Amino acid sequence: MKPGDRVTLQITDVNGEGCGIGRYDGIVVFVPDAVTGDTCLAQITEVRKNYALAACIRTEILSPDRTDPGCPVYGACGGCSLRHITPEAEGELKRNMVKQALRREGLGDIPVENVLCGAREGYRNKVVYHIDKTGTLGYYAPKSRTILPGSINCRLNPPIATAILTATEQYIRTNPSFTELPLRSLYIRTNHKAEAAVSVIMDTPCGKREKSAMEQYADYLYETCPDQITGVLHGKENKGKYVQPDYTVIRGDRYVYDTVGDVDLRISPEGFYQVNREGAELLAKTVLTFAAEGNITHGADLYCGSGFFGLLLAKKYPKIQVTGIEINPDSVKDAEYNRDKNNLTNMTFFCGNAADFRKNTEVLPEFVIVDPPRAGMSERMREELCALRAKRIAYVSCSPVTMARDLKMLMEKGYSVLRVTPVNMFPGTGHCETVVCLERQPAN
Repeated sequence: MKPGDRVTLQITDVNGEGCGIGRYDGIVVFVPDAVTGDTCLAQITEVRKNYALAACIRTEILSPDRTDPGCPVYGACGGCSLRHITPEAEGELKRNMVKQALRREGLGDIPVENVLCGAREGYRNKVVYHIDKTGTLGYYAPKSRTILPGSINCRLNPPIATAILTATEQYIRTNPSFTELPLRSLYIRTNHKAEAAVSVIMDTPCGKREKSAMEQYADYLYETCPDQITGVLHGKENKGKYVQPDYTVIRGDRYVYDTVGDVDLRISPEGFYQVNREGAELLAKTVLTFAAEGNITHGADLYCGSGFFGLLLAKKYPKIQVTGIEINPDSVKDAEYNRDKNNLTNMTFFCGNAADFRKNTEVLPEFVIVDPPRAGMSERMREELCALRAKRIAYVSCSPVTMARDLKMLMEKGYSVLRVTPVNMFPGTGHCETVVCLERQPAN
C-alpha cells in the first residue's frame, strides 16, 4: 500500500475525531467522515508504521447510521466531528470509547452503562469566538489559526449567543475603527433565562482608549439585545498555561447567575462551570444517587470550581457536612457566595491544591467527589485520594483515557467499581464525560 492507491473499504468503527475505521491487507485505514456500515472507495493519502490515512472518493453503500450534519461549515470547522452520524450511533460510539479505554488498562470486565444525554443543540453556555485584524469573527479551522467565516451560526450555541455574535459582526462592519484595537476573542456566558455576559478579550489593559471604545460597543449591545445582556467586560489577555484574563466591568454585572436543580449559582467569567447545563444535571443526579446509597455524614468536593457538585450535595442532604477545595481563588469566592445565597450552613470551602486536602481539614470524608481536568489526577493527587480512605468515591471524568488510568490505580489500592455511566455532555463532538462510582473494600 502506498499513497495514491485506491482501495475499497468496509467501515467497521468510528473514532472520536469522526474518522471511519477500515482495514486493507491487515492495515488500519482512517477515513474522515466515513460511518460504521459504509462501504467506500478511498484513496490512500499517507502511510505510517501501523496505519494509513485515506480520503473517500465515493461512498458505494451508505450506512443507516449516517445523517445530515445540518451545518454549512461542518468538516471545515474545528468544533464538531460527529454530526454526520445519528444520535443513537453517537451514543454507542461514546460508550465504546469508554469501554476501549478500560480495556487498554486491563479493565475490560467492567460493565459500562448506556450513555445519558440531555440537550443536543443550543447547549453551550460558554462560547469563545476569535477575532482577527480584518474583523472576521468565528471559530478556528482545524489545526490552524485561520478563522472560519460563517461559523457564528453554530447550532450548539443558544439563540442569545448567536444574536450577540451577529450583532457584533454587524457592529464591526459599521465601526471599522473597533478592529484597530488589539482584539483577540469574544467570550460569552449565558444562563437558563437566555441572559448573557459578554467579554471582549484584548492584548492590552483597559486604558482610556479601550474603555471609550468598549463603552460604545456596550451601548450597542444593550440596545440590540434589550433585557438579555447582564454585563459587558474588557478582558486583558495573559499569556501562560492556566493564566486567566484580567477583567474590567464596562457596564452591568461581572457575573452570570444560573440555577441548577434547586441551587442558585453565581459564575464569574474565569470560574469553572459545566458547559452543558442539562448534561451537568445528569452528572449530578448520578453522583447524588450514589451518595444517598452510602449513608454518609461527611463529603468532600475536590476540584470543586464554583461549588457545583458540593452545593447540590449539601442542599439535597442537609445532615451531611461537605468540604470543597479549589485552586482558583475567584471560583472559591463564587462558591462561598453560592453557599451563602442558598443558606447552606453545612458547606465549607478552601482555596488550595486538591492534593493538599488533608492539610485543610481534620475530618476525613466518607464520600468524595473528584472532578479532575482532562489530564486526570496527578500522582500526588492519586496518593492523597487513597490516603483519605473514603468509603465511596464519585469520579467525574472528561477523558476516558486518563479516567481508566486512574481507576486502575484506585482498584489496586482496594477500591471496586460499582458503576460506569457515560454522559454525552458535548453532543456532536468527540468528547465524552463519565461518572464512575467506586467503593472501598474491607481489608482482608
